[in-house]
Amino acid sequence: MCCDDTWRIKLLELEKSYDRSRLAAWQTSMREQLARVVLRPWTLLGIGSGNSEQFRAVGPITATISAGERIGLLGHNGSGKSTLLRVLAQVTPPSAGRAEIRGRVASVLEVGTGFHPELTGAENVYLSGAALGLRRSMIAERYQEIAAFAELSDKMDIPVKRYSSGMYVRLAFAIAAHLDPDVLLIDEVLAVGDEGFRSKCLQRMEAHATDGRTVVLVSHDMEAIRNFCTRCLVLEAGMVVFDGAPFEAIECYRKHRIQEE
Repeated sequence: MCCDDTWRIKLLELEKSYDRSRLAAWQTSMREQLARVVLRPWTLLGIGSGNSEQFRAVGPITATISAGERIGLLGHNGSGKSTLLRVLAQVTPPSAGRAEIRGRVASVLEVGTGFHPELTGAENVYLSGAALGLRRSMIAERYQEIAAFAELSDKMDIPVKRYSSGMYVRLAFAIAAHLDPDVLLIDEVLAVGDEGFRSKCLQRMEAHATDGRTVVLVSHDMEAIRNFCTRCLVLEAGMVVFDGAPFEAIECYRKHRIQEE
């Protein structure tokens, strides 16, 4: 397979919104929440909670991404990049519109997503493979390569809750990149690890795209975006403000960043 008109991802008027009041509730302490319930017990029934305010984090976005494309998502913090990846990874559902994806999807999102913290690194490899629909024998064939790529061969029997953030992300990327997904979603993995590991990640992603698989990369590393991506989307307040070549996309990103500052 090579990069052609065969689409991998279609975004059709995709939107993702959140309720500001619910977001604020998560940020209050347990003590404050208990006090609120004691003083106003009717809030447990949802009575008197009509102050809902919707915050649109993403969209509406309409775009098509083809097989073999290497897509960069650019934008300052809060622009909606990670939220869009979470929707594509089916971690969270869209609020409106839809995202259609052909093939198996593997993702490396923020630390804490995708692994069971009580399970060992080895057990999470098999769990992740099973979630992608792979047989145990297929996962076993790739196991040693995954452990070696993550540079964790001697730590695979340790529960991942004891891993550092760097170890966690290295294993997450190694699993996602070695289980042959059709779509690989990567969020800031290049910010973790040393230069040698970042180079390995880029080489692995390039190999995926050469085989006709699609890679979507969120990164603030402009050199990596320029050298790796074939196309970029620049997001601003959840909307696509540019869709095109990496060089022009980087200029657009920097222009919006200066305006924000």
